[in-house]
Amino acid sequence: MSSGTAHAMADASPSTWIWFGVVTGGLLLATVSLSLVPQGQRRVVIRGGLVRRVVESGIAWRIPILERSEPVLAMAHDVPLAVRATTIDGVPVVVLVETVVTIRPPAPGRRYADPWPAAEEQVEAEIRSLVSRLPVVQLTHALRAAEGRLLASIGQAVRVHGVELESIEVVEVDLPLASDHGPG
Repeated sequence: MSSGTAHAMADASPSTWIWFGVVTGGLLLATVSLSLVPQGQRRVVIRGGLVRRVVESGIAWRIPILERSEPVLAMAHDVPLAVRATTIDGVPVVVLVETVVTIRPPAPGRRYADPWPAAEEQVEAEIRSLVSRLPVVQLTHALRAAEGRLLASIGQAVRVHGVELESIEVVEVDLPLASDHGPG
């Protein structure tokens, strides 16, 4: 700030300072209260744990301190998973799975919870259950052959959480390096 500007501010009347405070406070409040919702996302505005409104695109507003907002992807997106499981013959494995999911918008007035953690648990439990019934030598082939059944059963299970499972693909099965299980 130049010395002329500093001198002018020092000579300002109290009403000038009040207006300066109001304008600065308003700008700060607008910065905290408004957010731009990009294409392919939505903002969920939550107050007291309940969904107040869902904004699909444009500008989302919220009341600072009383409300919070959460970004949620509105379009289908990839979610990789690494599922630790043990085969029927006792071999610990890690199954790498690619899923494509869509999160449905929550309904205003209902309690808000991120739907993915509960849906993710369902996906992992189904894969773990299938792996536990298979011997290690059949695992890769059996998992790939079961992708369609997994999509149907897991898709139905996660739908109650507000998640639509678009696809599921077993990408890789990792075995322990040193193992006295199976051929080798």
